[in-house]
Amino acid sequence: MNTNLKLCNMSKDNFLFKRGIKKLSSLAKNIDSEKIVKVVETVEKIRSTYSLEKKIKVFIAGSKQHNAERNAIRSEFMKISNASNNKLEIRGYSFEDFESFFSAEGRQMDYNCFIEDEADSVVFVLDNKVGGITFEEFERALKSYEKVKHPRIYVYSKQGILQSISPALQKKLQKSEYLSKILEPNSEIVKIKQLINQHAQYYVEYCNILDLQQKVAADFGKYLKS
Repeated sequence: MNTNLKLCNMSKDNFLFKRGIKKLSSLAKNIDSEKIVKVVETVEKIRSTYSLEKKIKVFIAGSKQHNAERNAIRSEFMKISNASNNKLEIRGYSFEDFESFFSAEGRQMDYNCFIEDEADSVVFVLDNKVGGITFEEFERALKSYEKVKHPRIYVYSKQGILQSISPALQKKLQKSEYLSKILEPNSEIVKIKQLINQHAQYYVEYCNILDLQQKVAADFGKYLKS
């Protein structure tokens, strides 16, 4: 099995941790008992650092252009983790984290593998339209949830022009057949909303990055109470 494919089945943190433990174990073979005790103590310190009560891996999906949104979500995850006093870690992953670990089949295979086998949750950041790859990732996450009840799916969709204006102006714009077609939601967004409702997953609209941060903080902050 290709080494890069193996990395698909473990987080990078786990991989580095195991490699560090293996290195310390090999050193212990050639040193005296007193030093072995010190090695064991070092291993325990490393283990205790990683032994959080709960770890949550979240894949952040969506257009590559949503860099600001991804950073905002990661920032909220970090705030929640810091507030837990080392009892919880929510770690966000996206395509950037797989740049140097891609398999022979391509990075998309790695993303899909992580979504299906590793992620506890998948966050989709949309902007009133959905690209083909993002929709494929959504379908994979949904099929995995149907089979094994994970990952949980959270969809944050940016409000379209029609949703962000007053109801009175909405009615006026909708009277124009041309404008109503331009402003109507993307058909894949509509389909995603329907599937989310059918499977009791999470869908919410946001108006700007600050609103997105507040919604993510409220949604994932619930893990602090669980």
